[in-house]
Amino acid sequence: MQCPNCGGPTKWIARTRVRQIVHGKCRHIIKPYNDTIFQHSNWPIRYWLYAMLHVANSKTSIDGNFLSRQLGVREQTARGMLGRIRLHLAGIDHLSVFGKLGDTVHIRLERPRRIYMPGVKRRKTTQVLCMAVGRSVRTIVTDIARPHRLKVLVNARIHPEAKVVTDCHHTLRVVSGYRDYPRLVFDPLYFADREPGSDSITGFMNSFARGVKGQHKHLRMPGLWLFLKEYEFRFNRRHRSHETFGDMLAAFPSFSPSVRETLRAWNDDLPR
Repeated sequence: MQCPNCGGPTKWIARTRVRQIVHGKCRHIIKPYNDTIFQHSNWPIRYWLYAMLHVANSKTSIDGNFLSRQLGVREQTARGMLGRIRLHLAGIDHLSVFGKLGDTVHIRLERPRRIYMPGVKRRKTTQVLCMAVGRSVRTIVTDIARPHRLKVLVNARIHPEAKVVTDCHHTLRVVSGYRDYPRLVFDPLYFADREPGSDSITGFMNSFARGVKGQHKHLRMPGLWLFLKEYEFRFNRRHRSHETFGDMLAAFPSFSPSVRETLRAWNDDLPR
């Protein structure tokens, strides 16, 4: 490997205890784990790979209690590892805009159950804007008290040359603000002449509901978007599930503070 500092091909020296490699000539230091989910972690890489394998092989996700027993670590540590893995999955599938020229994007507003906001007694304080193109699904967490943001999200998150359609009358009214919105087409019979099971949004929300009810019991709203990204990653690969673990290891995106903020802002539109 050529040194990025001096350009020399001199032998590199590995410092395994501090996770660094040093150039033998100019002593330039490279830290491979910087800006990845492994940064500032003292646990061996095999622990992370084992945790990622459990996430890939699970149908309804895993919780910190299960992972702590499998790895022999504290439950708080296991929860932190799962949070970083979910962030890693969100980074792999991140798109600046959803859909492309000529695509038909199906959207629908869903209200998942068993979601709680700390300090708020009222339930159902959130809603999820689901978008689907074929077998692929994307979600954005929005606040039920800010319906005016939905039209902004549709214009910003969906390709401008893509057709937007919904079969839900409630979604049409809320997104359009009870006014004329030419970009959103209402088609109540959108799935009437299609194959059974072609409604990807319904399939995804059913999968998410089973996981929350059977595995997590309930979720806290501030971290809801990370759980949705995990279920998206698994659901969008349901027809090639044998490649899920390989896709998790195929790329390790950079997670600088600005990148993390971009990911959270794209997928979570709740007020700060």
